[in-house]
Amino acid sequence: MSFFVKIFPPKKVGFLVETSRPYGGIKNPFRMVAGLNKLGKYRATLVSPEPYPHWAEPVLSYLQHDPFDPALTRKIDLLVAAGFRLVFFHRG
Repeated sequence: MSFFVKIFPPKKVGFLVETSRPYGGIKNPFRMVAGLNKLGKYRATLVSPEPYPHWAEPVLSYLQHDPFDPALTRKIDLLVAAGFRLVFFHRG
């Protein structure tokens, strides 16, 4: 069991992206969601306003939803913003 898993209890983790178009490092949040879900202690989901992209693996948890919606904080325990505008929008 990793140190990360011991410290943090199981949570719903949402990776927020503004677009799912394949440029600018967008594959990294997809890889992070897949990695966290493989650990089995987390339910990681990618949140994007666009439909699931054809280039991504079809096994990822994906939510087509507005990443700027403040209601996401009620549905997901931990939000990871993969864009600078999202960080400023969701800060406390």
